[in-house]
Amino acid sequence: MVLIVGQNSVWQNTYNLSSLLPGTVNRMTAVFASAAGKGSNVARALGTLGRKSLLLAYVGGPNGVKFAGACEEDGIRSDFTHIQGETRICTTLIEETGRITEIVEPSPPITEQEREAYHESFRRHLGDATFLAVSGTAMIGENEDCYLEFVRLAHEHDVPVLLDSYRNHGRLALEASPEILKINAEELAELSGKGCSRVEGRKEAARSIMERHGVRWIIITRGKDGAEAYDSRRSIRASAPRIELKNAIGSGDSFTAGIIGAVLDHLPPRSELSRRRPLRSDFPWRADLSEVLRLGTAMGTANCMNIKPGLILSEDLEKVLASTETRELHP
Repeated sequence: MVLIVGQNSVWQNTYNLSSLLPGTVNRMTAVFASAAGKGSNVARALGTLGRKSLLLAYVGGPNGVKFAGACEEDGIRSDFTHIQGETRICTTLIEETGRITEIVEPSPPITEQEREAYHESFRRHLGDATFLAVSGTAMIGENEDCYLEFVRLAHEHDVPVLLDSYRNHGRLALEASPEILKINAEELAELSGKGCSRVEGRKEAARSIMERHGVRWIIITRGKDGAEAYDSRRSIRASAPRIELKNAIGSGDSFTAGIIGAVLDHLPPRSELSRRRPLRSDFPWRADLSEVLRLGTAMGTANCMNIKPGLILSEDLEKVLASTETRELHP
């Protein structure tokens, strides 16, 4: 089971319009509403791959009720921590040109009691996990070191971790050496303090983070320019085919799900796990970095073919995967 720390639940309103004209009345041509937020997107996309997951998120108010109900309809297993504050709304405006504008409300603050309940939920479910995904920003009122605590606890249970968070909570979590850091090029530059506009700079930045923090893999998403992956020996680039864009929101989270799903394909059989727990100690279980990057890139691309974030149709994935290519980046 993949345990997903995705604290910020979101009720997502997606609007289509011909063009966005600031300062005027803008009339929508279509409206779509769904549960979103990085955690639920990852869980939904993992379902496409047949992977079981459990989402831990904060939910509150009428928006939280809608979010929880939509997750249940989507078959997302969850253990929600209910809060006094209202789950935020995010609004996505998609123009006919494909340009996307996001309007994001601030997260509601949480109380000490709510925070303690969430952490207790995490500890309760960690024993059943084979992988931990930490996605997105932490809530206002969370401990500054909450992600660091989660990664350390996962490692105490021999559970490997993918970290998809680079702000204060995510930066601190690097001290616990998560196995995979998933990041975009702009975030990599900010985190490393190095120029990352060229591949040489991204290589140097990735190597420095791996050496400093003990990260095994660094995977960099680059939007329409594909993705790159680095370990101690290899540098790989993936490129995806052109598709008809409907909504790019959730593509990074679908990419995360693809990375995790591809790695878990190499998890030792349950019969071996019953004798020992070769999880973190044996990571990545002979998974090939190139194939892992290929599936992640295909998942992120296939997500763009649907209006709902994290919803990937099997036929779309199959078509995109067949045209997704990887190649080695030599020194």
